[in-house]
Amino acid sequence: MEEFLKQILDELKNVNNKLENIESAITKLKADNKQLKGAMFETLDTVKSIESKQDEQEKIIKELTYDSYKMKTEISRIK
Repeated sequence: MEEFLKQILDELKNVNNKLENIESAITKLKADNKQLKGAMFETLDTVKSIESKQDEQEKIIKELTYDSYKMKTEISRIK
C-alpha cells in the first residue's frame, strides 16, 4: 500500500511540474501577445500616416496636372 501511495505522489509531482511548465508557457505567450499587439498598433499608425501623406500627394499631383494643363493652354493661345 505504501508503494502504491508513493507512486501516486510521484505521479502528482509529475503532473504538478507539467502544470508549472504550462503556466510558464502561458505567461510567456501572454507577454509575446502584448508585444505583438503593440507592434500591430504601431504599424497601424504608420500605415495611417502613409495613407494621409499619399492623399496629400495625390491632391498635389492633381493640382500640378491642372496647372500644367492651364499653362499648355496659355502657351497654345499665345502662339
